[in-house]
Amino acid sequence: MAKLVGFKSMLNRLARDTQFSMFDDKFKNGLIAEYERKYKNYPRFKNLLSRRWKGYTPNQVAKFILDNHEDIFRDWFGKMFYFNLRRLEIVDPNTRSDVDFNAKFHYLYNEEEITFIKDLIKKYELKYAKPLIVMNQLIVTGLRLLAPHIETLFQRPYDFQAEEISDEETEQGTLVKVFFSSREA
Repeated sequence: MAKLVGFKSMLNRLARDTQFSMFDDKFKNGLIAEYERKYKNYPRFKNLLSRRWKGYTPNQVAKFILDNHEDIFRDWFGKMFYFNLRRLEIVDPNTRSDVDFNAKFHYLYNEEEITFIKDLIKKYELKYAKPLIVMNQLIVTGLRLLAPHIETLFQRPYDFQAEEISDEETEQGTLVKVFFSSREA
C-alpha cells in the first residue's frame, strides 16, 4: 500500500509540475527530480552499481547488465519511481555483443493506477495527455534515465532505447510491454 501512495504522489507531482509534457524535456526533468529526491535510496542505488561493477571491464558492460539486470531494473523502477515489483517483469534479457544488451520490460498497470492517471488529467485539465502515453513514457523515460548511471561505470556514452512498445488489456489492468535495447552510444 505504501508503494501505491508513493506512486500516486509521484504521479501527482509529475502532472502538476510537467503536465505530462515531453516538450523541452519537462517530463524527463520531472523524473530526474523524482529520483534525486530519494535522499537514501538514490545514493544506495549508485553505490549498488559501483559495488557490482568491480571486477568488470568496460568491454563487459552488457555482461554486467545481464548478470545484474534483476537488481538494476527492479531497484531503479521500484525504489526510484515506486513501480510495484510484483507487476514488473524483465523478460528475455540477453546480450548481442560485449556492449549491447536487450530485454523486454513488462509492467501491469492496475485499474487503480490507470484511474488515478485519468483523474489527474482531468484535475489539471491536461487536454493533450492520454493515459496510455503517460504509462508508456514512465517506462521509456525511466529506462533512458538509467543510461547516465551506466555511463559513469562504463566511462563511455551509453544509451537505452525503446525498440517496440505494445499494450494489452487484461482483467487486472493494462499490460505495457517495451522491448528495449541498450548500447554504446
